[in-house]
Amino acid sequence: MIGGMSLSERVTVTVPVPDLDFLKEYERAHGLRSRSAAFHAAIAALREKELESQYVTFGAKWRGSAAAAWRDSQVAPGVMGRRTSSTSSCPFPGPIS
Repeated sequence: MIGGMSLSERVTVTVPVPDLDFLKEYERAHGLRSRSAAFHAAIAALREKELESQYVTFGAKWRGSAAAAWRDSQVAPGVMGRRTSSTSSCPFPGPIS
């Protein structure tokens, strides 16, 4: 946004009829005001999916890192889901008195 005005650009795309039909139905079902709004929703969903993928990748890298190992060594049993024994499915050591 510059000076309160949204920057946008008009584009022309060729979309297969079944995809366009889906987009029209999505627009109607979700009460969107225009086809452009439906495209914006689709782009937002793609961005979210990409971000989710990046979080999964980061999490996998983190779990195998030295930092994660150090953190696990510093966390008391029962905290942050750390198991107190290999057979326990509950992260808590026992009933709270």
